[in-house]
Order: sequence, then structure tokens, then C-alpha cells
Amino acid sequence: MGIFLGLSAAITWGTADFLARFAARRVGAYRTMFFMQLFGFAGLTAYLSLRRGGIGFGNLVRHTPGPVWIWTLGAALLNVVATLALYRAFETGVLALAAPVASSYPVLTILLDSWSGEKLTGVRWVGLAAAVAGLVLAATPHIGFDGGSRTDEQTGKTVGERKVATGVGWAVLASAGFGVMFWLLGFRITPVLGGVTPIWIFRVVALLTLAAASSPAGQELRLPDGRVWWLLAGTGCLDTTAFVSTCVGMTTEQVSVVTVLCSLFGAVTVGLAWLFLRERLSRRQWMGIALIFLGIILVST
Repeated sequence: MGIFLGLSAAITWGTADFLARFAARRVGAYRTMFFMQLFGFAGLTAYLSLRRGGIGFGNLVRHTPGPVWIWTLGAALLNVVATLALYRAFETGVLALAAPVASSYPVLTILLDSWSGEKLTGVRWVGLAAAVAGLVLAATPHIGFDGGSRTDEQTGKTVGERKVATGVGWAVLASAGFGVMFWLLGFRITPVLGGVTPIWIFRVVALLTLAAASSPAGQELRLPDGRVWWLLAGTGCLDTTAFVSTCVGMTTEQVSVVTVLCSLFGAVTVGLAWLFLRERLSRRQWMGIALIFLGIILVST
């Protein structure tokens, strides 16, 4: 069951990120994340309210140990930073490159598992090395996005080089945040709170944090116009579904296995970007992406 849920999360996450790319470029990464979270919060609130016993927030507060709340709050804030960085990578960079770099987060999750006492096999160490080598290759700038590149007269750099550098930087930040967050979810949070409630808390924390930080960060949260609402709704519903599938999967299968399987969302996003956006990368970068996915597969063995 956990394997099925992990693969389902990969498909829904990959599709959600593909939609988020269009939304982020129309209304910005910040507004995309806020309204996406709003749709996810509404859906989960409706589900928990209709479920037997309702949300039960009072019982949740009374019976949940203090340390679990600290872990949950920390993971929720990490999710805000990582998701915002991911959407920023989609907004400013190349989707086919940002997605696999961000999806390499199981490397950090498994390193944390090892630090916590879980021993890594030789195959997993090879997987970690492959993923790191893949990140280096994939992040190397090249010329030739969308049929070529042009030189900026002020900087002397190609547009393609800037897109790679900017997008990869945000994607690496997203990967680091997700790596720690999923470790906390798998080993500190879901064993106590289950697979659905933590994501509802994540949505609440994200909305409050983004609303409070919008003015200091110089971000507007005005309502978007036009058809972008469909993109925001689709992103929010798919992202929430993927999150819940992952957390429920962690309660039925090894955390490392589920984490690696859901991280294959990068392959789905790359496929959609190649099919619909015709994003082109160099052979070296495709080799890097292949090494990232090979590393993800090896660390799951």
C-alpha cells in the first residue's frame, strides 16, 4: 500500500508542479503559493469536518505532546520556505532542470536517517554519490535554451546561463528544506498525528506565515484575475493529495522507501515540460538528471 501511495504522490506532485510553473509566471511565486495553500486548506478542512468526530482540534491540543508540536511547527515552516523556493525556481528558471534538482531531497533525508542511527549500505552510499554528481552536472550552465541563447549587453552572460544559475539555486534550497521536512514527518510527526492532520496544520501555518510576511517582504496578496484560478485550484488540490498520500504511506511502509518513490515527481515534471514546453537541455545536463534519478533509486534499496 505504501509503495502505491508513494508512486501516486509522485504523479500528482509532478502534475501539480507543472501547473504551478504557469501560475507562478502569471501571478508570481508568492501569490501562487498562498492561494494554492488556501485551496488545500479548504479541501482538508471540509474532509476533516465531515469525518467522524470532525477536526477535533481541542482533543488534538490536549493529547499531543509538546515536542511533537515543536517538530510539526518546524516542519511546517520548512515546508513554507522549501515550497516558496521551488515555485521561485519554476518562475525564474527552467522547469525540466529545477524539478529533478529539487526532487533529490531523499539524499538528505537518508543522511539524517543515518545520523539518527540507521546504517547505510554500500549501495546507498553509491546512490548518494551519484545524486551529488548529478547535481553538479545538471547545474552546469550551458548555451541553448529554446533554440539558442542571446548575450546580455550589461553582464556578458547568456540568458540560458542566468536561467540555470537562478533556477538551480532556488531548487537546491527547496531540496534541502524538503529533505529535513520529510525526515521530521516520517520519524517525529506522522507516528503521532497520522497522515492527514499534519498536512492540515501545514496549510494553516503556511497561510498565517505568508499573510504576516507579505507586507515586510513587499509582496501583494490581491486576488488574481482570469483563468489563473484554475491553475491555482489544480495545484492546491493535487499538491495536498500528494502530501496526504505520502504521509499515509509513511504509516504503512518504510519512510525511506516512500520518500524516494514520491520524489520521482521530478521525472513526471520533466516529461511534461519536454512534451508541452519543449524545454531543451544539453547532453551533459540530461546525464546529470539521469544520475540524480539513479541515485534516488539506489538510496531506496
